[in-house]
Amino acid sequence: MVETFYSFQGGKALKIALDLDGVVANLHDRLVTFFNEKGMHLNDDRYDLSIRGVKESGDLIQAAIHHIFDQDMSSVQPYEDALFFIKELDRLGPITFPTARNPAYNYNTIDWLNKYFDISFSFTNKSSVDKPKFIKDEGFDVFVEDRLRTANHAAALGVPVCLVTRPWNLYRPTHPAVRRVEGLGTVFSLLAAGKFGGDGDGI
Repeated sequence: MVETFYSFQGGKALKIALDLDGVVANLHDRLVTFFNEKGMHLNDDRYDLSIRGVKESGDLIQAAIHHIFDQDMSSVQPYEDALFFIKELDRLGPITFPTARNPAYNYNTIDWLNKYFDISFSFTNKSSVDKPKFIKDEGFDVFVEDRLRTANHAAALGVPVCLVTRPWNLYRPTHPAVRRVEGLGTVFSLLAAGKFGGDGDGI
């Protein structure tokens, strides 16, 4: 039987929701490499990526994402902290991965998750707009996200949110209830110690 840390929460299993890209899967670095190999460079200081010197580069970026998710998913690496701490988070309670990825990529995505993480999990497709309401309606105890707009929306609905600090979510208005974290290790420490709660530490 797998040991759990439920005793930290008075025997209550936590419901944990982890966004995929930007929290678990390092799609960003794969895209940087993809375009570098073509002699192009990404502007990565905002969530809506663009290619330096290329106007209206959204279609090129979407085509690259489609290629990676459809034909080259194995080239996407998990963040280093995810490799260790998802297993630890699973001991606190069941994990769900809500992702804005197109359902057409579900087979490859679930195969990728099974490859790296030996846990039972739930998986659902929700747009960035729909995620916060889904998280609230399903009663999750924590939602971990990297997209600032989505995190702010969730916090406004009263969802406990951890925002993993990335270059694309810095120095913009952040809801006071959003808690910024360096990664999943911090999330685990907060939950295991029963100390999680938005504390107005947005930067």
